[in-house]
Amino acid sequence: MSEPGLVDVTGRLRSPAATPGHWAGCAPPNKGRHFPADPPTVEEIILVMRQAGPGPHADRTRGLIAILWRAGLRISEALALTESDLNPKTGSVLVRSGKGGKRRTVGMDDWAWEHVGRVGGHQLGLEAIGGGALVHVLGDVGGDLFEGVVVVKAG
Repeated sequence: MSEPGLVDVTGRLRSPAATPGHWAGCAPPNKGRHFPADPPTVEEIILVMRQAGPGPHADRTRGLIAILWRAGLRISEALALTESDLNPKTGSVLVRSGKGGKRRTVGMDDWAWEHVGRVGGHQLGLEAIGGGALVHVLGDVGGDLFEGVVVVKAG
């Protein structure tokens, strides 16, 4: 028979390595190893943007990718942006709730602003949830339920 605690709720045997404290006192196998950052190349980003295809929904996807990539934002920071946080005249994006709750201003180049600007001109007919410039949307598009992210212009 097996030792107590090595059987899960369904009665199947568990590995001793899955029990709490099994590795206590042992150094992790990757201790001291450094893993360099492996950001995507420019070519990879452009390929992803091209895969979005044509149309307003593709423009929305490309706008989000441009903000994430060129401003270096985390997805939660991009989704928390409001229209007043975006300033194309100065090329700045105000991040109000960054990592650790810190506020910062980041810049974006004209190429990224071009992609973000394309999104605001589309009337997508979707119900916006939230009040940000990049908001989560849920709606009916051509008979299919759509869920995604969109840049919304006020007015």
